[in-house]
Amino acid sequence: MKFKEDLTIVIPSVGESTLENTINSILENTVLPKLILIILPKGYKYELKIKSDIIKIYNSNKKGQVNQRIFGFKKSITKYVMQLDSDIIVNKYTIEKLIHFISKNNDEIAVAPILRPLIKKKISNNSFLTKSKNLLINGKLHLNPGKITDIGYNSWFEEKEITNDNYNVEWLPGGCILHKRKNLIIDNYYPFINKAYCEDVIHSLQLKKKDIKLFLLTSVDVQNIGYNNKTNLLQRLSEFKVRKFILKKINGNRIRFLIWYFFYVIKFK
Repeated sequence: MKFKEDLTIVIPSVGESTLENTINSILENTVLPKLILIILPKGYKYELKIKSDIIKIYNSNKKGQVNQRIFGFKKSITKYVMQLDSDIIVNKYTIEKLIHFISKNNDEIAVAPILRPLIKKKISNNSFLTKSKNLLINGKLHLNPGKITDIGYNSWFEEKEITNDNYNVEWLPGGCILHKRKNLIIDNYYPFINKAYCEDVIHSLQLKKKDIKLFLLTSVDVQNIGYNNKTNLLQRLSEFKVRKFILKKINGNRIRFLIWYFFYVIKFK
């Protein structure tokens, strides 16, 4: 029988086809959580084929990834809580390694693995175009990964930039993050409906406001099998109000933000 960590895994879902693959990958870990909470929106039903006494299904009072996740957070009573998207496949050592890292660190932290696939940059870091873009989005010729710049742009890692086992970063992708329950954000920080654009950036800002340090553990990776980097013009225009909200929260540079977003909308990225 596998050891059960004092851990709850919260998965917001609308019954995606990937959900059972995600749950199976959890059950194949070297250690198990005490509970897996699947949070559906109000009125949704889902018949799970996997049978396990650690899986519970609830309906939240509101629809939306953030609302559903917070509902699950409030249901959690274990020492550790992991937020997990319904299209993430964890490897068999994911839980063990993340718990080990967070438990040995005396600071208040949240920790995440690398989500694959990583986005490959299309142009060289030494090119004039890259330096011009960095100047626009960061105010400097160089842009480090894992940062939230003064226009609210969230940079990330390319494979060749990963040289350490872990990094203290300014934001974490929301697909898989391990928290201490006492540090959870349980107030709705996302005042928008429909698709949760950039919610992980806003969530990270909220965590940092509570003096929670954010760590990326690069020795652990998970697979995002639902990953899709393609967006259309309407989606990018919808994302604008969220990005503007972030800009206001950080008191960022409005002029450079508007210039960057113009190029972003016409696929300059």
